Amino acid sequence: MLAFGGCERLEPVHAGERNTIYRGFKNGNPIILKVLQKEYPTITELENFTLEYNILRNFNSTRIISPISIEKINNTLGIIFKDIGGEALSKLNLDTFSFNKKLEIF
Repeated sequence: MLAFGGCERLEPVHAGERNTIYRGFKNGNPIILKVLQKEYPTITELENFTLEYNILRNFNSTRIISPISIEKINNTLGIIFKDIGGEALSKLNLDTFSFNKKLEIF
């Protein structure tokens, strides 16, 4: 298990082209950590990540989890979210859901 940025017991949940998502703990609280994939991201990538954080922070919706903080982690940035125990949509077998349930999820 990984630990950085004050976060501990980090386990990877998803690794994409630009970001890696981890599930872990910070100060004993369950969190989701989204970190830029590159060790040395460009200024544009850092600006876009910061913009994403600001948009999410100011979004007022019960369907979107607001970030707790954005933090410098080594040479990159990470966005910390409260972990609500959700599962990745990619892990769901959507064929088992009714049309109405799919609309409710999305």
